Amino acid sequence: MLDMGDISSKGSKIIRICVDESTYLSALSSPEIFKTILDVEIANFPELFPAEIVNGYSLSGKTQPSKKLDQHQFQRIKITSTGDNYRVYPSYVMPNLIAYTDEVEHALYLRKYNVPYSGLVHIFGHDEMFWYRAEKTFSNCSIVGTTIKKKKSCQKI
Repeated sequence: MLDMGDISSKGSKIIRICVDESTYLSALSSPEIFKTILDVEIANFPELFPAEIVNGYSLSGKTQPSKKLDQHQFQRIKITSTGDNYRVYPSYVMPNLIAYTDEVEHALYLRKYNVPYSGLVHIFGHDEMFWYRAEKTFSNCSIVGTTIKKKKSCQKI
């Protein structure tokens, strides 16, 4: 799933691409590989990107290391024609970069059945506030301007 509609508190825009961790991390160290991955996503799902991206974009560095995600960094791009900056996040990280999706997937599934936060703490660790924030982080995403595609498996390039 790609998500172009999120705007963070700092005002920058986010593009979310479906890619596994090893592919994304190796692409971060190689601009050519990263552009290839992004070009494939743009070609396959043009409606999920800003329309101006067809006029070109450039890699504009990486984000600061994430304190929550093991000093993980993310790629930034700049749309050539508008000068708009976007951060490109992989699908394996949660919104707001609070955790990796595979770390919280099962606990958040249990919340669907009203398992209390204290139960999640007992089984999965962290604290009750972490699980509350993990659940509420989905309500922070703007559904206006967000295109949601049917679930697909992330493909390696």
